Amino acid sequence: MSMQSYKYAEPFRIKAVEMLKTTTPEHRRAALEKVAWNVFQLKAEDVYIDCLTDSGTSAMSNKQWAAIMMGDESYAGCESFYRFEAAIQDVTGFPFVVPTHQGRAADLLLARMMYTGHPEYKYVVTNMAFDSTRGAAMEYNMWAEDLLAAPGYDSQLEHPFKGQHGSRSSTASLPSTKGRGRQRHYDHHLQHQRRPAGLHGEHP
Repeated sequence: MSMQSYKYAEPFRIKAVEMLKTTTPEHRRAALEKVAWNVFQLKAEDVYIDCLTDSGTSAMSNKQWAAIMMGDESYAGCESFYRFEAAIQDVTGFPFVVPTHQGRAADLLLARMMYTGHPEYKYVVTNMAFDSTRGAAMEYNMWAEDLLAAPGYDSQLEHPFKGQHGSRSSTASLPSTKGRGRQRHYDHHLQHQRRPAGLHGEHP
């Protein structure tokens, strides 16, 4: 969406600002070359605009700041958890809530629950598996097969949503197991990732 398409000012006030280090293209290129282009090895102070993650913003609302002072930090049975649990149950309808610090940890827990004891399961079908999703599948001798549609691979293409699955069928796209002595079975956990092309550039 272009800036010209905004009709109104943002509906919030900025309560605090954080100064950033201004960098030059030369500085950024040198920093990338120093870490062999591995963005996970960059120092945060050398990143002017951080597009590595879409996990959210570090900015907090005035209500969030106020809630910090009201939060129950008890080690177990805290009121904050019960409010969180009730909200998750209300949104998802799921009766059980297991908090994890990040989706990567949740990936491993889900894999352990879904794949253990099912040697016939060989594939996780997804639009594009995040690295931890793929790693969790491999941990249990499975393979995460990407079925991302073509627009998701084109970083220069303007498109409203790049996370859709391709039109090809999962049966046609999965590798053949003929001659390997392995039963072909499809574990259809379709994961509509927030980051459809997260491994080669975000698409907010």
